[in-house]
Amino acid sequence: MNYLLEISEVAEGEILGIESRVALNSPKNAKAITDNLVKSMRNLTLFPKMGVALKGKFGIDTNFRALFNSKYPYVTIYEVIDKTVYILRVLPSKSEYIKTLGF
Repeated sequence: MNYLLEISEVAEGEILGIESRVALNSPKNAKAITDNLVKSMRNLTLFPKMGVALKGKFGIDTNFRALFNSKYPYVTIYEVIDKTVYILRVLPSKSEYIKTLGF
C-alpha cells in the first residue's frame, strides 16, 4: 500500500532555493537536481523506512528519518505518521543539519 506524501512549505522553499542557486550556473543541472530530489521523495511513498532513523544514528529522541541523496549532496528529513510521509526539510548533507533541526 502506498503512503501519502506531504511536503512542508519550508521544504518546498528549500527545494526552490536549491534550484535557484544551481540555476545561476547551470539551469540544466538545477532541473536534474530538483527532479532527483522529488523522485527520491516519491520513492518514500513505497518504501517509507528507507531513510536512516535519526534516533538510531545520533541517539536523539525523535521519530525523524534522514534520506541521503546518493547523487547530490542533500539530505531529506522526514517523518512517517500513520500512512503519510511528511517531508520536513531538505538540507545540504554536509551542513550541521542536526543542529539546524534543533537537536
